Amino acid sequence: MELPVPHDFNIKHSPGLIARIAVNEIPFYRKQVDLFDGVSGPCNHLLVPGENKVSLLITEIPERQKPDWIWNFEFSVIRVTDKVVISKARWPELKAEHPAEEQSLPIYHAIKFNYDPDAPEPVWMNAPRESIPVEGTPELHEAVRRLHSAYERGDVDDFLGAFQVKMDEHRKFYGLVPEVAPAAAREHCKRQLEMPWDVDPYDPSQVVFESRANGRVAFVSRKDGVPPVRARHKTDERKAWGSNLLLTRVAGRWQIFQ
Repeated sequence: MELPVPHDFNIKHSPGLIARIAVNEIPFYRKQVDLFDGVSGPCNHLLVPGENKVSLLITEIPERQKPDWIWNFEFSVIRVTDKVVISKARWPELKAEHPAEEQSLPIYHAIKFNYDPDAPEPVWMNAPRESIPVEGTPELHEAVRRLHSAYERGDVDDFLGAFQVKMDEHRKFYGLVPEVAPAAAREHCKRQLEMPWDVDPYDPSQVVFESRANGRVAFVSRKDGVPPVRARHKTDERKAWGSNLLLTRVAGRWQIFQ
């Protein structure tokens, strides 16, 4: 299968706002910022063939002093080949699409757009639909523990194994990018894991599993807001590693795919 036409996302975020974005019900962006921020990057792996839906929840930071001008937030999807914006939403302009009583923050807004019908399907689309309790199941916890244990032990093979599906997905949508080719990925992870880390203990009572995509995806976070797997450098406080996780069932077991 040929690679799909490349698409990028673009986000512009004012410091007075908290924003949450889900693409096709899969959590993608959850953030508040202290300064004006912008982020962009490839997004083909987030998209499904045909119609796509982006859901935005924009909230004002409580007790934040308001400036004379208005906070703003913008999300767009751009077709890279010709720079065409195929979908865009911007606060506060988007409130005009809502009834008067729904135009204040917090506001929920959804946008839909069409994408290449011949593009590859994300791996989660073929997963079975399951009941995902918020406290998780032994299988779900095992998927997170695998990554936690690999980082704690500095085991490069297990660490790469925990991310194998994610790397396969990346290649499916973007081809063999040199930076994430097997040898380069292994060398990068080796250097990362050789550094001195303090890894937070794994506490299953603090880990939260959020059912997404009708039970085909589990979004993994922690009650205290930090990533479910987090490592902090022992001597350099500027260095830390951690991530919320997205799991789906592949080859009979829950695995990280984003």
